[in-house]
Amino acid sequence: MRTKITTGRRWILAAAVFMTALFDPAPALAAPVAFSAHVDGQSDIVGVLDPNGPVVQIQTTASGLGTLGTLSYFSADEVNLGTGQGAGRNRFVADDGSEIFGIFTVQLVPTSDPALLDLFGDVDFTGGSGRFAGADGFAHFTGAGTFISATTALSRFDFSGELLLVPEPPSAALGLAALLAALISRRARPGFARRQRGVQGAAYLAATSAR
Repeated sequence: MRTKITTGRRWILAAAVFMTALFDPAPALAAPVAFSAHVDGQSDIVGVLDPNGPVVQIQTTASGLGTLGTLSYFSADEVNLGTGQGAGRNRFVADDGSEIFGIFTVQLVPTSDPALLDLFGDVDFTGGSGRFAGADGFAHFTGAGTFISATTALSRFDFSGELLLVPEPPSAALGLAALLAALISRRARPGFARRQRGVQGAAYLAATSAR
């Protein structure tokens, strides 16, 4: 009897694994989807990290629309105003609070207007939260900043790229596998087969006596 119970439990485990694997999506990441966003906002020089250059710290807050719907945009970067090169971190926040995190590089380009700077760069998505947890992908961007004071600029950005999202866990499949395992486990309990035979025997005797 003990050997039969052990074998039954092994079969239960194998069945549960099979059911989970059957419904488990592959690959782990979904196919890439197009990502785009246009945001307008304000960029502020919040600190001077090195007067030689100078190298400054810039923070941007903006909002707009894109494939995520209505969104907010935040970034913090360090830029050498002498070369126009910079790098930093950014995040895109959807209406439901879900976020996409990224790291980016940027190049500022002077124009004929001293108050206007064009810019372009690249974003590498590094993760997210909420429905964007585990996000991956990339985006290119262009934009411009128009200084309205020595430390504040009105800014705009246009992003385009690809986003890869981790599929939601197959909860229905896991639930089905768990139910299957529970049902089979009950049948494999010691004494269950004896009780079943007893019930069947009692039913047979009752049916015989009634004839």
